[in-house]
Amino acid sequence: MGLGIHDERLELPVGISSDGPRMVTLREVRSADAPTVDFLQLSLERKAELTAERIQRQPELILGMVGAGIVDKECTIREVKARLEVGKPLIEIEQRTITHLIKKATNSRVLSASAWQPDLRLPQAVADNWSLGTDH
Repeated sequence: MGLGIHDERLELPVGISSDGPRMVTLREVRSADAPTVDFLQLSLERKAELTAERIQRQPELILGMVGAGIVDKECTIREVKARLEVGKPLIEIEQRTITHLIKKATNSRVLSASAWQPDLRLPQAVADNWSLGTDH
């Protein structure tokens, strides 16, 4: 796909549709087809739901945390939904992950045409005083 984002990540939800309670995937956000409520604007409960759904859609998950030990997928989902000791940090981690993925996907879409065309113009102050050194 060229963005460094695996196809399976494109199918994971990264937000909630602004026109209803539907979860929106990274693919939809990337194509700008789905108006999405920003993750930071979601209530803690909605953030937990979104995080739990992202975990649920993972093929495998075994989590090791200092103080909590090894936690399986089902336990992790329960912790996230209840916003307990293991769940709260995972919601914060997913928030950062989602923000990074959206930025990466949308910047790549927006910048793809101009990314290889840097602005090489000189600042005006430099251009006004430019000399080849022959008029000294």
